[in-house]
Amino acid sequence: MAQNRIYFSVYSAGIAPLGSTSYTSIHGLQSIGITTRFNLEYIFEIGQLDTYSIIENLPDVEVTTEKVLDGYPLVYHLATYPSTEPSLAGRSNTRCSMAVSYFTDTQQSASGTPLKETWMSGLYSSSLTYTFPVQGNITESMTLVGNDKFVLTAGFT
Repeated sequence: MAQNRIYFSVYSAGIAPLGSTSYTSIHGLQSIGITTRFNLEYIFEIGQLDTYSIIENLPDVEVTTEKVLDGYPLVYHLATYPSTEPSLAGRSNTRCSMAVSYFTDTQQSASGTPLKETWMSGLYSSSLTYTFPVQGNITESMTLVGNDKFVLTAGFT
């Protein structure tokens, strides 16, 4: 029996300061990946081979982005705005929220009401890389980490 494929070719991502609902679209975004790792703690009891209890700790959410440098704001600037000071140390402690909206694969652009939205909050910048190739586009790769992730089917940001 054939299954319908799940394929989101049209999506859009935005970043907002933590606690804000005014998201700024990331222009020139080439790719985005979201990974969630559930941290489980296994509890054992003397005289028993099976697990006594499994405690679920806070999950780790990691968002990896790659953007072409095209004159629009950098992901790093969007993710660390507003910072306490314009230095690397001042920006390193700023948290943000990110939303990724998914649209039907029959649309030509990310507009209108999305099918689903993944929303992450409390994200810190984890790593930042700029690539300056001899041929090709200059790109920015950034990883954000946090502990909160929600998938919405209504009430989009």
